[in-house]
Amino acid sequence: MVSKALLFSLLVAAPHVAGAAAAQTVSTDARACFEAARDGDTSDAALSVCGRAIVQKAVGATGKRNRAAAYGNRGRIYYLRQEHVAAATDFSEALKLLKSKENYYNRGLAYEALGAFDLAKRDFTDAVEIDDTWETAKAALARVS
Repeated sequence: MVSKALLFSLLVAAPHVAGAAAAQTVSTDARACFEAARDGDTSDAALSVCGRAIVQKAVGATGKRNRAAAYGNRGRIYYLRQEHVAAATDFSEALKLLKSKENYYNRGLAYEALGAFDLAKRDFTDAVEIDDTWETAKAALARVS
C-alpha cells in the first residue's frame, strides 16, 4: 500500500496543463481543475469544475490535450478521495486522448489500490517503456511484480 505522503507526491507532483503554447487557450475551468488537483482539493466543487473542463469544446490537438489533462486531473482528485474505480476510469479516458507516462502511472496506482495487480503491472510497464529513467514508475513496477 502506498503511504499518503508518498501518494500526495506521486499524484500531485505533475498535474496536467497542456503545454506552454496551449496555456493561453486553457479555460478558467481547466485552470481551476489543474489547481484543485495540484492542491489536493477533493471537494465536490473541484470535481464539478473538472467536469465542466472536460465537456468544453476546444478544437484540434490543443483541445484534445486539454481534455486529457482535465480527465487526468479529475482522476487524481477521485484517487485522493479513494474512489479508485472512478479514478481508473478517468485515467483511461485521458489515455484515449493522450498516451503519457503520467496517465499510465496514475491508472496503475488506481488499479493497485483496487487490488488489480496484473493491470497495475501492465500500466507501470507502459510508463517505464515511455521513460525508462523514471525511478518512481520503476519502483511501482517492482512493488507489484
